[in-house]
Amino acid sequence: GDQQSLANVRRALATVAAWKTWTPSWFTAHGIHTYYVAGIFTEQTALGYDLVSSKLSPEERTSIEHALMSKSIQPTIDDYFLKQRMPTAASNHMAHSVGGAIAAWAACDRANPQWRVQNGTSLAELLAAYQGLLKGLFPGDGSEREPAGYEVFAMEGMSYGVSALKSLGITPEGT
Repeated sequence: GDQQSLANVRRALATVAAWKTWTPSWFTAHGIHTYYVAGIFTEQTALGYDLVSSKLSPEERTSIEHALMSKSIQPTIDDYFLKQRMPTAASNHMAHSVGGAIAAWAACDRANPQWRVQNGTSLAELLAAYQGLLKGLFPGDGSEREPAGYEVFAMEGMSYGVSALKSLGITPEGT
């Protein structure tokens, strides 16, 4: 591959891994741990990591995996599984946060043979949030809970989640 591109991705991943948070400060000031922009950011970061993880040093992989866990996966679990911040689970914001966190979990699992053993519970929590999201957005009566434009945006985030789950051999109910 292109060594300059790899160097750029390596530098970008190291930079974002060092950030304190990926969630806007006005959200964390109100006790909210994630937001759709953090979810979209995670979707893109997870994809980049997945593409180059085999070219990174063990130290670089550990740093990025820690960042994905502490800045996306765990905050998403906190908001949408533990605290049930969106009780109806019908939100395009939730779709990106949960979809991105699942994509991050799967990318880490592919890069780290110990990831599943060390972090399996977090996948179960994300899966529960994802299944709640599916039921929230698509209640089963032919309707959708978000307006058309928002539904498309929600499906973009959900696509990261379902693709990552399928790569792990998991088919969520309703897909």
